[in-house]
Amino acid sequence: MTAWANTLLQGIMLGGLYALFAAGLSLVFGIMRLVNLAHGDFIVLAAFVILALMQVLGIDPFLATLLASPLLFAFGYGLQSQLLNRTLGRDVLPPLLVTFGLSIIIQNGLLEVFSADSQRLRAGAIETASIALGGGIAVGTTQLLTLASAVAVILMLNHLIHRTETGRAFRATSDDPEVAQLMGIDNGRIFSLVTAIAMVVIAVSALHLGMRANFDPTIGPARLLHAFEAVIIGGLGSLWGTLAGGILIGVAQAIGAKINPEWQILSGHLAFLAALVLRPQGLFAGHQRRAADWRKHLRARLEAITELARRGWEEVVNFIRREWISSRRRIGGKRTIVYPTALSPRQIRSTLEPGQAGQGRFRIAVATLSGRHLTAATGGVVTLLVALPAFAGRDLLNDLIFVFTMLALAQFWNLLAGYAGLVSVGQQAFVGLGGYLMFAATVHLGIDALIAIPLCGLLAGTLALPTALAVFRLRGAYFAIGTWVIAEVYRLVLAQFKALGGGTGMSLPVFVTNEVAGIEWVKALFDVRTSAARDIITYWAALVLALGTIALVCLILRSRHGLALAAIRDSEVAAESVGVDNFKTKLWVYVVTAAATGMVGALIYLQKARISPDAAFSVLDWTAYVIFIVVIGGIGTIEGPIVGVLVFYILQTNLAHLGTWYLMLLGLFAILVMLFAPRGIWGYLSQRYGFALFPIRRRLVQTG
Repeated sequence: MTAWANTLLQGIMLGGLYALFAAGLSLVFGIMRLVNLAHGDFIVLAAFVILALMQVLGIDPFLATLLASPLLFAFGYGLQSQLLNRTLGRDVLPPLLVTFGLSIIIQNGLLEVFSADSQRLRAGAIETASIALGGGIAVGTTQLLTLASAVAVILMLNHLIHRTETGRAFRATSDDPEVAQLMGIDNGRIFSLVTAIAMVVIAVSALHLGMRANFDPTIGPARLLHAFEAVIIGGLGSLWGTLAGGILIGVAQAIGAKINPEWQILSGHLAFLAALVLRPQGLFAGHQRRAADWRKHLRARLEAITELARRGWEEVVNFIRREWISSRRRIGGKRTIVYPTALSPRQIRSTLEPGQAGQGRFRIAVATLSGRHLTAATGGVVTLLVALPAFAGRDLLNDLIFVFTMLALAQFWNLLAGYAGLVSVGQQAFVGLGGYLMFAATVHLGIDALIAIPLCGLLAGTLALPTALAVFRLRGAYFAIGTWVIAEVYRLVLAQFKALGGGTGMSLPVFVTNEVAGIEWVKALFDVRTSAARDIITYWAALVLALGTIALVCLILRSRHGLALAAIRDSEVAAESVGVDNFKTKLWVYVVTAAATGMVGALIYLQKARISPDAAFSVLDWTAYVIFIVVIGGIGTIEGPIVGVLVFYILQTNLAHLGTWYLMLLGLFAILVMLFAPRGIWGYLSQRYGFALFPIRRRLVQTG
């Protein structure tokens, strides 16, 4: 019993650290609804700032934290006022992507300055001191200090929010930013002050992180996940709930480690998922009165929208006549009105002014002249790509395999985020699942690799169903991080399977890679060796996946399902009021993209012929790069990922030798694009010149 009592006590102490990680995140989200994906990296950055002050001034970590706090306060205020305030709005994507870029910049900047070596904040004798509680139970002094600091921080934040004039401004801005601004509150200044205070809390959490354990520049994302889990378990906006959530995760990890040391982190994630399924609103539903007011407001809006929908199609026609007149523009010298493709020609004609439809002055078109020219050119490019193995070297084919697989991943992430509004930071879950299923099917079941690819996709889509039941309980930015947690769970679970290489991974046997279906035919056709023939088959498979992905996405978006996706992205309440089943629509999109991503993952690791949990479930390789591709090219367009993957390939080919500087440049580039050209390269060209290689809207074009 003493051993288990010690285990529970250690879990509670660890929970205090997680509560410190989460307090700043909870404060920022509660006031401005901003989820900062760089939050964990800010904790690591603060730890390195404290370390630098200790080394330069020769002081202890407590005094260094005291000196670092005003520096971090100023940093947070400036970052929010000069950068993050520009991203706030109804769309969750800009702040997510900007903070994701900041995360990459901070990680690699710290690697460049401090190297990858582990560091620690040395505090002297207090690190090893302990307090005996009797009965063979003892607690470390630093651990007890961590829990006390967590309670003190939450007490001070609650006092600030509920007992001060500044706190009243915080609450007013949180409840209704527009009304608060009309009352003379400067929302931008309030948001900047909130982030500055959060950075001071981060400094305190960094102090305790550095005293309790080693840290290095790459551990930020794990700290973010722990903080996120504590916030969700406790209840959004509840600081005391954050403490309870942190303790629950800490106890779960302590119990898991007691049973099996390899289960520590996994146990915490599973506790989070269990809490999410059983009580998605959190243990302490914070801001209940505000939530009730919001539900009343939402209900009134929904009733108004529903009443509008009941008025029938004629009201919609009048709305189009009145509101869509701004969509008229001249393309090729002719006046054009753009409509969703899912509207039928009869419905479009009904939007014309009386007498116009029968006069032959307008015609309905989907393709544009520029689109026809680009489509013809694309046909020639596809023909060339199919025949390319006849005269191209293996290096070029391998480069194109990378381009095609990244294009397929980008197209489906774009379908999720750009059209369905499901911003996922966990698509690496299905890349990794596809890769591991490929190894299991070929090595242990003896299935041919090419046949295994669609089977892997089918199984990945099947596993996406229970995944969706968990993460669909979250919304917006929290959905994004929830998918990341799911990916981590899959990574940790698969690392337990020794038959698949465990934590170190495994390689494909030669009999799998050299006996792919059709390899003898390719060897005879091109007169090449087995390895070269395997590359050619993989190249063709990647080409088919890329082209099939584009075709499938195009068909979806030109159907009524595509119109439903666009409606959900713009307003879930309005979409549901006109008959769209939001849950089912999102579910099938999520499952389809998971299945397709699993197929791509299977092909990627067939070509690599080696897999490990860390590589297969890498958020950088299979999500961060994909997000960069979509943002640079143009989110919400089919052509955008094509342009983005070409830009990414050119940058990687020419700048990858710069190492960490290359990754920092990618992060900075993504931030600048999101701030100054959020529609991306193709979005800008399409808006300015009317280009549409894959048009998904019907247009009413003036003919006379």
